[in-house]
Amino acid sequence: MGIREMVLEQAKNEGIEQGIDIAKEEIVKNLLLVERFTAAEISNFAGVPEKLVIKVRKSLK
Repeated sequence: MGIREMVLEQAKNEGIEQGIDIAKEEIVKNLLLVERFTAAEISNFAGVPEKLVIKVRKSLK
């Protein structure tokens, strides 16, 4: 595998990770909109830090 292929593979992996992060934030947002779960519960469901849940909650206000 050459340098070009390694760089492309790294960029691909970073893109996948970024997509996963975006999807998790969307899950958090949707759970917050239900207004039924605590930040701790949402954090547990989505597998994200509670700080992220709080950040997303603030962005919805």
